[in-house]
Amino acid sequence: MLPDVYGESVVIEQLRSDTLYRHFLDDDFDAKSVAAKAVENLAITDHLAKISAGISLVEREIRHEVGDKYDELLSHATDIEGLEKSLQDTFSSVKALKVVGDRVQSRMSECYEKVEQHTLMLARLHDTCELARSVARLAGVCRQLRQNNSKQTKDMMKSSQLISEVYYLLANVGEGIHSINAVRPHLTFVSEFRVDLVRQCQALLETSLESQNFAQMTIALQSFHNMGILLQQLDALLTACKERLTKATKEALDVHRLSQSPEQATSGGNRSLPGRASLGGGAAFRGNLWASIESLLGSVGTQLTQVVGFEAVMAKRKDTNSHNTFAQIIQQQRKRKSVNGDASDNNDDADVFNNDDSVKSGCGLVESLWLELALMLSRELIAASAQSTFVRQAFEGEYPKLIKMFTTKLEGVDLTKLNLESLETAYVSRSLSRLLDCANLCLTNTPPLQDDVVAVVNVIMSEIRVTESVGDVQLLRKVSRNVAQTVVQLASRSEQTVISAEVPEAIQVIGPANLTQKNNGMALQLLHIFSVQVSSFLASLNCDATAVSVMASSLKQIDATISSCLSPLFGAVGGAIEAILLTMHEEKYDQPATSSGKEVQCSLYMRELNGFLQRVLTEYLTLFPPNATVQGIVREMGSRTIELFFRFVSLVRPVNDGGCLRLAADCTQLEASLTPLKPEAREDAFARRSRALRAFRPLLLLPAEQIAQAHAVGPVIPYSTILQFFFSRAPSEMKSPHDAASWSLQRYSQWLDQHPSEKDRLVLIRGTLDSYLRWVRHNGVKEFPAIYIVINDLLCKAVVNCV
Repeated sequence: MLPDVYGESVVIEQLRSDTLYRHFLDDDFDAKSVAAKAVENLAITDHLAKISAGISLVEREIRHEVGDKYDELLSHATDIEGLEKSLQDTFSSVKALKVVGDRVQSRMSECYEKVEQHTLMLARLHDTCELARSVARLAGVCRQLRQNNSKQTKDMMKSSQLISEVYYLLANVGEGIHSINAVRPHLTFVSEFRVDLVRQCQALLETSLESQNFAQMTIALQSFHNMGILLQQLDALLTACKERLTKATKEALDVHRLSQSPEQATSGGNRSLPGRASLGGGAAFRGNLWASIESLLGSVGTQLTQVVGFEAVMAKRKDTNSHNTFAQIIQQQRKRKSVNGDASDNNDDADVFNNDDSVKSGCGLVESLWLELALMLSRELIAASAQSTFVRQAFEGEYPKLIKMFTTKLEGVDLTKLNLESLETAYVSRSLSRLLDCANLCLTNTPPLQDDVVAVVNVIMSEIRVTESVGDVQLLRKVSRNVAQTVVQLASRSEQTVISAEVPEAIQVIGPANLTQKNNGMALQLLHIFSVQVSSFLASLNCDATAVSVMASSLKQIDATISSCLSPLFGAVGGAIEAILLTMHEEKYDQPATSSGKEVQCSLYMRELNGFLQRVLTEYLTLFPPNATVQGIVREMGSRTIELFFRFVSLVRPVNDGGCLRLAADCTQLEASLTPLKPEAREDAFARRSRALRAFRPLLLLPAEQIAQAHAVGPVIPYSTILQFFFSRAPSEMKSPHDAASWSLQRYSQWLDQHPSEKDRLVLIRGTLDSYLRWVRHNGVKEFPAIYIVINDLLCKAVVNCV
């Protein structure tokens, strides 16, 4: 496209508007493409003519433009000539400048080479001076080392500082100093002196550990630190300690050495003496074994005590240069070693110690050493028990003795790090076998003998005492679970094999106690003696509360067994009492009272009941132990007796005033018969029903209206009992609840046992009254009896209070 400074000309507009010429104005003009289109249209001549006309038009326009802007074009041409001249001058100046630069570069290169040579010479002079000073210092240090070594009392700390200075010089000077002939003797001396000094420091540290000389420990530590081998020597010390104790452990558990007699041990021979057999697994073998273990653990305890003192020194004593404790230095070096794999000793890095919160006062030497020793001891003890039957029997049979040695000789260490689970499991299993065997042996006799029961208690006490003395809480808890299992087993087997409650003779209550009942009573007495003795023993213990609680809880099984064994017998007693009380309905309570002035006698059934209760208390109750379980069962019997008395006496009808006097006398007699059971001994159902019995007796002599208003009705005496009693004063048409339901007294009694809720009983009584109302309406009775009003009002009051 042809640009125009002052805008596009008319010719350009003409060319742009033409379909042929505008292709020549495109930026991407292609002559071949235009020619190809002309050939395709078969108008080549026309195109050529038109193109020629266009060329002429453009030429005319160019001449016109040049003519109009001649002065301007001439001015531009003149400027171009001036620019070319300026470029020629600049090129000449640059060429001259290059020549000058080459001359300057030549002179600068010469100066640089001279300066470089002088600098190299100066550096070599400086290195030579430094080397000379280092050699002189090395010679001086060696002289001081010789002087210090020649003294009678050698200063190890000063020597170690000098050794450290020598190695610092060697590290800064480089390897070149080793090639100096005059230096080689000094280096040899320093190397030998360092080896000897390390050996002396090691010996000093060992002797100071044995004597617990903290000052000497500090000297050895400072010397090691000065020589940069503190961590290395500490690890070597612990490694030597572990190796020494490992060797001692293997020797202490060597079965061949333990089997030697004293003569063989003193003679040092490996063969048995003539006429002497190997000790094997006898008492002497076990004595040697326990003596060896005790000596071994004494050595372990001594070593741990030494390390405790050593660690205390490291935690308190400080480096003279960095003023950090040796424990802090060790921890920091271990940290660097774990991070960088480099255990080098940097004494100048005091800021690192001061700013590192993870560095503490101790370095855990005792804990780490005991952890590895515990693993080693556990491994060797288990291996020894696996290799020798005699050793295994000793460890498994007297495992508490082994643990006792650990706790005695190694006070203050964490014994949970020991892994003797297999030995502990075997001992606990043997302990359980001993306990169960003794318990089963106790039950071979019927009834069991008291000596057998005491033997079981003694075995339990022995197992617990032995375990308690060890101080291992976990072991004590496991043995306590064995004791609990033994108690449960003894109680269960006693119930199954000794107490024959299914035998009819065991639950008869008609005559005196027979042999079966006496044997059962003796067995329960022995169970009670067992429970009392074990409880007394547990009360005397001052050990883990959880273990004591486990054993104490198991004694509840003894009480459960006694209760289970007595339930059939006292069930029969309760049945007999109910049968006797039922006979009161065979007596007449509507006979007129005698006016002879004599005291009213109780009923015949009450005399029979009194005699039966006396026989139960004297013939049967004395057979059984006077513990809380038996007392609870007896009190339940007394409570049941009063409950049945209320139940049946409230259903007696008809009853007149004379009958009420006899019933009051029956209440007095029943209260007297139950007095030996001490109703007020504790607050329970028996005590509450005894108070109800005392409150019921005076109500029998009052009119129905006054009885209904009595304060004891409801809170003390159930509403249902009084309502049932009111039916006895009603006309025959107003039936009692069981008669209205067409039930017998026995069935009604069962229903009351199955429905102890007062609300259910009141609903039944309401149904009885509704039945009477239907009878009244059916028969056209015009007036209700007075007792109906009393019953209905009291029933409404009872329903409100029982909601």
